[in-house]
Order: sequence, then C-alpha cells, then structure tokens
Amino acid sequence: MVTNLSMADSPKFDELISCLKLDDPQYATHVVEGLLQLAIEAGASDLHFQPSEQGLLLKWRIDGVLQHLGFIPQQVAGNVVVRLKVLAKLLTYETHLPQEGRIAENEHPLDIRLSTFPTIFGEKAVARFLQTGDMSRALLSDLGLPPVVEESVSDTLSRTSGALLIVGPAGTGKTHTTATAVATLQAQG
Repeated sequence: MVTNLSMADSPKFDELISCLKLDDPQYATHVVEGLLQLAIEAGASDLHFQPSEQGLLLKWRIDGVLQHLGFIPQQVAGNVVVRLKVLAKLLTYETHLPQEGRIAENEHPLDIRLSTFPTIFGEKAVARFLQTGDMSRALLSDLGLPPVVEESVSDTLSRTSGALLIVGPAGTGKTHTTATAVATLQAQG
C-alpha cells in the first residue's frame, strides 16, 4: 500500500498539498496549477501522473533523471487528470484511447504538451515542457559540454562530409544541441 509518499520527496509539493482540502471543488484546479508551476521552477522536462490502485503517483524528470515527486489520493485522482485534459483541450469523456494536446502557458516561454494513455487503474498523463525561446543564436560554448566533447563537435561541424548523431533520453537537450549545431553551420557559411 502506498502511504505518505510525498512526505520525504518534495517540501514544496507537501506545502502545496497541505494547504488544500480534498473536498474542495477547486482541488484539482489548484493542484494542477501548482504542480505545473513547481515543475517549471524546478526545471523539469516532464511531469508524470501514473495511476495506481491508491491514486496518482507523481514523478518528474530533472536533468534526464525521473524522480518521485509525491502522491495524490484516489478520490481526487480522476479530477486531476480531467483538469489537465481541459487545459490541453482534449476530450474529457474519452478515456479509452490515447490523446495528445497542448497546454497554453502564457507566463513562460514553454510549450507544454500533454499525452494521456488508458491503463487498468485510470488514465496516465505526461506533461512535457519544451523550450520555445530562440535557440538559433546559441553558441556551442553555451551548451556546457566538456571541453573535449565541444572540440570534437566543433571539428565534426567544420568538416564537409560526415554525420553527427545527437542522441539521449527525453529532456536532455537534443533539440537545443541540434539547433545550436545548425546555427553554427549557418554562421560558418
């Protein structure tokens, strides 16, 4: 049985949850707004809502590592997923098919993508936080690569033939690295 999962994992999550009452009609709205804000502030690349028999297990990915965040009880778990679907303009009544949508977050230069997937305990949801700022002016030195890697990438980009593979887990900067490489090639002429 899952109990007190949130107690040791994130003080800010505990603070958010402790000031809310489960019987509050706005519980899901406040939880979702608070979780999205916490994830953005923490620099998470994605936020996972994993249904279980007891409720929603919450996880977020920071620096490529999926970490436990907390737990939302079963009695409000469905409402939390429905609130996410409303924000992403998904069909709230459709729970047996996967769906994808976008949450408009005007305060931050982020594109928040939401995916839902049916499971035996309810719908799983994943919110992905994608940077939308201008990456075309970034320099290789801005990526924080180790000097040996930066030199190797720079050397590869200066060649007239060959390939550069940019791979890694979700949220580790593949898109940003690719945009920086393209900008570097454009600057070279």
